Order: sequence, then C-alpha cells, then structure tokens
Amino acid sequence: MSLPTNRLLGLLTGAFAIVLLVATPPAHAASAGKLSLEQRVERLEAESIIRGKLQDYMRLLQSADWDNYIKMFAKNAKLVMAEGTRVGRASIKERMATASARMAKAREGKPVRQRADLLSSIEVHVTGPDTATARSRFTFLGENPDGSFSVTGSGLYTDKWVREDGEWRIGYRSVHWDLLHGQSAVAAAKERTAAFAVKVHN
Repeated sequence: MSLPTNRLLGLLTGAFAIVLLVATPPAHAASAGKLSLEQRVERLEAESIIRGKLQDYMRLLQSADWDNYIKMFAKNAKLVMAEGTRVGRASIKERMATASARMAKAREGKPVRQRADLLSSIEVHVTGPDTATARSRFTFLGENPDGSFSVTGSGLYTDKWVREDGEWRIGYRSVHWDLLHGQSAVAAAKERTAAFAVKVHN
C-alpha cells in the first residue's frame, strides 16, 4: 500500500530538516570553538613565558643576584623548605642572601672551583588566565679537587604561578631535596614522595 504523495513529501522534508539540524553546528558552537583556539594559544604563550622564567631563576640563583632574583616571586609569595616557610619577598630575600653569605665565607681562602645550577624535567600547566602550576628538577654540579665533577645536590621544585601586575611570578614554591650528600636513600624517597604529594593541579 503506497502513501499519498503529499504525506510522502512531508516525511521526506521532515527527515531532511533533521539531517540539516544534526549536521550543521549552531552559530554559538562555532564561536565557542574559535574562542577555545584563542585560549589554547594564550596558554601556550603563557607556558613558554613561564619556562623561560624558570631558566632565568637558575641564572639569578647562580649569580646570587638577589635584587633581581626576588622579582621572580609574587609580593606575598610562600617558599616552603625543610627548614621552614618564608612568606613575602623581604623574608625570602633575607634567607637566600644569608645562606649565600654563609657559603661564601666557607669558601674563603680556598681555590675557586667551577659550578653550575641546572634545571630539567620541566612541566608547566596553565590552569587559568592568571594561574599556572609547574614542577621541575634542580641539580647543582660542582668541581672536585681532582678536576672531576659531581652532583652536589638535586631535588624538585613544585610551584604555583600567578600573573601579578601583568607578569608571571612564583606565588608558591615547595623545595624537596631527594639527592643530597649524607642523606639516606629512605629519607630521599620520602622527599620525592612528599614532592609529588603536593597538589598543584587545579
């Protein structure tokens, strides 16, 4: 039994309209896709900037340029170490300058030896327009009396970055040494576990 022509046309027209509705994305979806692409580009740019600043941090650390080093941190930044927590630029700078002076005094009268401060295994995750997280490994190399080189210490930085006054800065950093002279393997494993237990991803 065949359907009347007008009813058949009506069914075909309705089916065609459904196909168009499914196949054609709404206008707001297209604009959302474009915005998503812009956001991805912005996040890639932010990630690149933060990676560059992490390398700048190591250069400033090695040169003991504390005036510029402290600008890497947000005004109310928190630096968490085994010895305690420092809050704010002034406190962080005082700690670093004091430790640097103490080490310089210990080297007085001794031959100047080569050294390098390295950063590797950098992971950066931009979590919002003005927030990001990062984890990286710091390694310090030093020259031995016989001219060979050895790792004098290594560990993990776990960070939260914020955009403050238009600049990406460290808002929070925890420091965990998992390779340190005189430290037991058990203690090192605990430091490594503690570093990865810090929740930095939003």
